[in-house]
Amino acid sequence: IISVTDSIPPVLSATPVDRTYECAEQVEAAPVQVATDNCGVVTLNFEETTNPGSCPNQYEIYRRWYAYDLCGNTAEHWQTITVHDNVPPVLLTTPVDRTYECADDVPAAPVGNATDNCDIVFVDFSESIINGDCHNKFTVVRRWLATDLCGNTDEHWQHITVYDGKAPTFDQTVPPAVVDVDCAQEV
Repeated sequence: IISVTDSIPPVLSATPVDRTYECAEQVEAAPVQVATDNCGVVTLNFEETTNPGSCPNQYEIYRRWYAYDLCGNTAEHWQTITVHDNVPPVLLTTPVDRTYECADDVPAAPVGNATDNCDIVFVDFSESIINGDCHNKFTVVRRWLATDLCGNTDEHWQHITVYDGKAPTFDQTVPPAVVDVDCAQEV
């Protein structure tokens, strides 16, 4: 009697390692997998499931390759891919604080620009004025806030102080404060 027993499991050609990425567009497609078996006939199955997170760049992918031969010997490999964007965007608009003497000297706010490791970023701008006791005494407070799709933020504040501390000057000759006149009709 000749007895043949196959107890050798199939062999998977690739066993990709677990990976972590910051952005969804960095995730590579599942590699092409080939399974071989010492007796020649092998079946290979692939499954991929996604566990969504709280934003487009925070989730997990689970990949499973499962091979089996005619005698029920099996080989299995799992790969976990984690996508987690915790990198804040970077504001490119960061004007410094300034002081001016006159309200008319205050420039318009620059347009807010930002970059993000995962490309999509929104920039919000707000401006408020803290009034002083005259037209040329006040503070402008500007805020730029960059936010990416996962809620990571970068913030910049600018304070512009307008303070007219110079006394006015005359640009013409001023008549004397006391004028001697002989008659009332000369006044």
